Amino acid sequence: MKKESQLLLFLFLYLPLSTNLLSQNTTPDQGNKYPLKTNVDTKLYKIFSQEMSFKNFNKNKALDYREKLRPLATSKDPLAMYLYAQSYDWYLYGLGEKEDADIALKFYRKAAKKKLALANQFLFYGYQYGFMEIEEDGKKAKKYLEKTIKYGDPALQRKSYELMAGLYYPQEGKKDPKKAIACLEKSMEKGTENDRQHDFLAHIYEEQKQVEKAIFHRLASSNINSKVIAAKWLIQGTLIEKDIPRALKILFDATDEMQRQFPDGKFRGAENPHRYLNQLHYCDKLLTKEQLGKYLMDYYICP
Repeated sequence: MKKESQLLLFLFLYLPLSTNLLSQNTTPDQGNKYPLKTNVDTKLYKIFSQEMSFKNFNKNKALDYREKLRPLATSKDPLAMYLYAQSYDWYLYGLGEKEDADIALKFYRKAAKKKLALANQFLFYGYQYGFMEIEEDGKKAKKYLEKTIKYGDPALQRKSYELMAGLYYPQEGKKDPKKAIACLEKSMEKGTENDRQHDFLAHIYEEQKQVEKAIFHRLASSNINSKVIAAKWLIQGTLIEKDIPRALKILFDATDEMQRQFPDGKFRGAENPHRYLNQLHYCDKLLTKEQLGKYLMDYYICP
């Protein structure tokens, strides 16, 4: 695979433009309702996404990349505009200059106007977090995120709905739980590739005192720490009615899962279900040896 990538990279940089760029391809990350065609080879797009990553960045390659993309970027190819903008956007690597940033921003905006989802996503980040010294503007950021959702494919929509939920339910400031929950539910309709939606929903429901719903999402998550927290609530009985049998089942299942994932015993999570079970026996005196069964440790040092 590495040799194939190197060959494609060589072809992109050193063969004439007409032999490796001028063929119509489907633009990646676009939704079916807003398809775009590009003359950029999509295999090369993936390779250059890797080449422009923080880990692999090489200034000379980026400059070659820029020169090859210039004709397409100026011929109104949206993906080429976006990639051309990236070739000027070096702030990530500590090499950003205002003149280069101005050119990058110009082409990010041009690509966004062409309804390129990736460009709208970048401008969301730019205005939300001040990338490339862009002045932060929450209203503009939200508009670009809405366009990303509108133009993007399901995977991009899933991520964008998560980000939108974060706008409605920030760590500080005014919160709108109903809109945040609606966004997370829409995100989950597009797929559940990770646990962020469940963990975020659990956090919102916990703060809104809807503990049973919070427990549901904590248990739906594959995050072992999250499951232990749900079990603790059921044992402590302060947020929800105490239910030790239910809590024990959660902890037993979480311990089995932890041991499957970490057979070497090197689990580094903040909430270790096996240790917590033994704390309940040795320290808190809430469980008997019979209740713990095979989960009983030979010894346990109380914290």
